[in-house]
Amino acid sequence: MKLARREELATFWRELGVRPGGLLLCHSFLASLGKPAISPEQDLLGGLLDALGPEGTLFAPTFTYSYFKHEVYNRQTSPSTVGALGDLVRNHPRGLRNLDPNFSNAGIGPRAENFLQRDSELSFGPNSFYDRLVQADAQILLIGVDFTALPLFMHIERMNRVPYRYDKRFTGVTHDDGHEFPDAAVHSVRDLSLNFVNDRSGVGAEIEADPACRVERFGYGLHRLTTAGTVVRIAEALLARDPHSLIRFQQEAGAHAANP
Repeated sequence: MKLARREELATFWRELGVRPGGLLLCHSFLASLGKPAISPEQDLLGGLLDALGPEGTLFAPTFTYSYFKHEVYNRQTSPSTVGALGDLVRNHPRGLRNLDPNFSNAGIGPRAENFLQRDSELSFGPNSFYDRLVQADAQILLIGVDFTALPLFMHIERMNRVPYRYDKRFTGVTHDDGHEFPDAAVHSVRDLSLNFVNDRSGVGAEIEADPACRVERFGYGLHRLTTAGTVVRIAEALLARDPHSLIRFQQEAGAHAANP
């Protein structure tokens, strides 16, 4: 079993191109790195924070889909449904999490509070968390996963008003630091009458082929690093040629409401 050690990981992330002092959004399958030598907190999260340094800021998704499921969203305790790294970040002593009841993110670092401020009901689109990341050209690190899993594509689809999605407002109750209040969030959901599935294999291949993307192996997986601006540039060029370039139509019904 490959042991994932904090110092070794920090060195690998720096060599891959993680910018000290920068902004980094990370999506991950942590098992691809191997077994933590001490603990996930010490080795896996610690290695990322060391690579970024004290002036850097790390973000990870903590999606709960709470209002989709008619559940109360608890900013402090609702667990992430999209991987362990997000829960490591939100439970860190310096971890912060935003109030989006469906697509929350958590962060650690001096710029986390500013980027996690929720100024719009939109989960993706203008003035959203993802809009701020794009404007800042944050780095995107995919640990053991490929670009097909990147939620940034939903932001790009919303900004470009693709013909197969429409805005839907979800309401519910949020619990935050001992207080409960009604809230709402807007997501561009899939038009289920069109019978399609997400297919980001083509755009992913183009991103990987771009000089701004680095792909290296460590442990049991491939790890990819690029920038939000690179993803937007390539995806928008594809959408300009074909507005359906991020999806694939099916012959038989297969899409369902649970898949955003």
